[in-house]
Amino acid sequence: MRPRRPLDVRLRLILILLMPSLLMACGKSPPAAQITAPAEPTPPPPVAASTPTVASTPCELITDAELHAVFSSTVSSRPERHDAFGIAACEWNGDFGRLLLQQWPSKGHTPQDEVRDLVSGFIDTGMPGARSRVRLVSLQGLGNFATAVVEARDAKNGVLADIAVLSIARNGQTLVFLTDGLDEDEREEALRKLRELGHYAYARL
Repeated sequence: MRPRRPLDVRLRLILILLMPSLLMACGKSPPAAQITAPAEPTPPPPVAASTPTVASTPCELITDAELHAVFSSTVSSRPERHDAFGIAACEWNGDFGRLLLQQWPSKGHTPQDEVRDLVSGFIDTGMPGARSRVRLVSLQGLGNFATAVVEARDAKNGVLADIAVLSIARNGQTLVFLTDGLDEDEREEALRKLRELGHYAYARL
């Protein structure tokens, strides 16, 4: 198992490309948040007649038509590919807002681990109970340890920004989705949309 990368390296692309206004909290991380499962798992989207080809870049993992199906709006610009710190990423911008998709070799790091680490960039880790306010959700049908978080900003309780994140893994590759295009106040619907995005990409990994 390789040494885990410093948290600031893993978050740097996220903070630069998607949510530059996030405040990075300092201090020792409290115990990991409890993992829960959705009350009623949502069935995956219909399987296409032909199996998607394996993608060679993150920008090939999601199509404009699939983004439109999830967000009910259009993409306003071509996807932008980014590569830094050993992380390949793709960013889409549209009427819905932004979607950032990152990809890197898993090598012993589970999607659950990734989400737990990413949550530290959205909360005040020095505030007692802040991490427990963020509910990690285990999603079925997306490989082992597929994990999502959808939470609305709640600064008084230590949640510094809206959170909509999903991490999945397949064939030795980890994916992390982050978007500001979901309504965190409609949590169950946002989780359904993240799961739908995950299914599209999972088929191409």
